[in-house]
Amino acid sequence: MEKGLRDTMRQPRVNIVIVNYNSYSYTAACLSSLFKSTYDNYRILIVDNHSSDNSIEELSAWLDEQNLNYGICKPEEHEVTKQIEKPEVRVILIRNNRNSGFGAGNNRALKPLIKSSSEDYIWLLNPDTEVEPEVMNDLVLATGNGEKIITGNSIYEFINRDKIIYCGGFKVHKNYHGMTDIVDPKAIGHIDAIAGASLFTPATTFIDLGLFPEHYFMYWEETDFCTLAKKKGYTFKINHRSKIYDHVGATAKGNFLREYLYLLNGLRYHKKYNYWRIPFILLSTSIKLLKAMLIEDKIKRKALYYAHVDFFKLIWNGNINIKNRLNQNRIDAN
Repeated sequence: MEKGLRDTMRQPRVNIVIVNYNSYSYTAACLSSLFKSTYDNYRILIVDNHSSDNSIEELSAWLDEQNLNYGICKPEEHEVTKQIEKPEVRVILIRNNRNSGFGAGNNRALKPLIKSSSEDYIWLLNPDTEVEPEVMNDLVLATGNGEKIITGNSIYEFINRDKIIYCGGFKVHKNYHGMTDIVDPKAIGHIDAIAGASLFTPATTFIDLGLFPEHYFMYWEETDFCTLAKKKGYTFKINHRSKIYDHVGATAKGNFLREYLYLLNGLRYHKKYNYWRIPFILLSTSIKLLKAMLIEDKIKRKALYYAHVDFFKLIWNGNINIKNRLNQNRIDAN
């Protein structure tokens, strides 16, 4: 390892942001792997999105067992800032008062971070991942001190550890709905977005580009963010030297939620960035809906149908309530 990265006085701090929702056991395992990191100067901010499984209490008890300094605060910016300003605090638990989704959950930590730690790095990490000890160090090395760089990581399945999920990110299809995971290191030049499961960048990136769009609730936020970054001349890099292992969607429960939001938010993304291709995109999603009507289960049929209904509502009057739609289908999104 490079000598300079072992000297914490010279290390830039890495602020690791994890959004937790009813997944404290996965989050604790993720933390265990981070605590073994060969990179020393880091702080972890866990935003709990109003979990119903006592995640904050369970994580607090677990951190007590690890004998670590941690703080608990409300999601208000000044409360988070108070915890950030305490150098002895290694982990900050942010108790969100509602499930505001992936983008908004991250933003609860990002907004105070970029104001108080603009010279640091920020690493967005999914709670259902575990990292090799060298990952943080290698991400810092891959990103370097340059501006306009967003770095992803090679991510593998947790159980089948030789099976790669993606080499850092994915490619967005321009003429039909969906994305393709990049699994070949030789194809990383085709990456349109770094996966939100592990997105590493200087804090100045969020000062330049702004925070995550919050209206998606879940899925396509990082795609929107990275598309804006590409338009502004950002470069994507991938760390292949060390691995992250993903439990593959363990925290994204509920087929209706996944199918509904993935299709709806993909349509919203294309409406924003590829508006003239919307007829082709809608043709592809209509075929998906027809297939679901013929051979898929009832939950998927409903999810794809309401995703189309709500997208056309957006076009006609610009107003939908995603949380109500999810609640109507018995998904806890409060």
